[in-house]
Amino acid sequence: MTHQSPEASPLSETSQLKVHSPCLGICSTTYGDQVCRGCKRYCHEIADWLHYQPQQKHQVWQRLEKTTEQIIGNYLNITNAEKLQSQLLQISYRQMSGQSSYYNVLLLLHHLANRANAEFKQQPFDVSEFGLQWQIGTAHLSFNELWQRIDQQLLSLTIALYDRQIERPMHVRN
Repeated sequence: MTHQSPEASPLSETSQLKVHSPCLGICSTTYGDQVCRGCKRYCHEIADWLHYQPQQKHQVWQRLEKTTEQIIGNYLNITNAEKLQSQLLQISYRQMSGQSSYYNVLLLLHHLANRANAEFKQQPFDVSEFGLQWQIGTAHLSFNELWQRIDQQLLSLTIALYDRQIERPMHVRN
């Protein structure tokens, strides 16, 4: 275990922890999408990722985690973070120290969407076994319904952010 010097700032510690790529192996930017349907990064962030400084990578991670918390928080509450972490360990998903718990929920749902059988995906989804609790009015959702809503809303929100932050300002300058 390494010892951090007292001078180390929280930003430098956090940015060093989150230098891994958020890539989920489903990159749609190669087909012309401005926002990846997998990891929800902007096309230029994917193209430039290897050249980004840790602070730039941290800024991308902050946006991804903030949008994830915003969308998943509409459907689920985390009631037992240890149980969630245990489930992530069982599926051998990479966990990064300091990563948002809601982003960990996204990783878990992504894993289940890709690996669970069709019967599981169609049944009522018991979120309590994952340390989660339904928000009021959402407990009727099957896993498929939950995953499709979250994934689509995350993509829509990220596209809207891209349009507002990147695309529109470029048109104004031209």
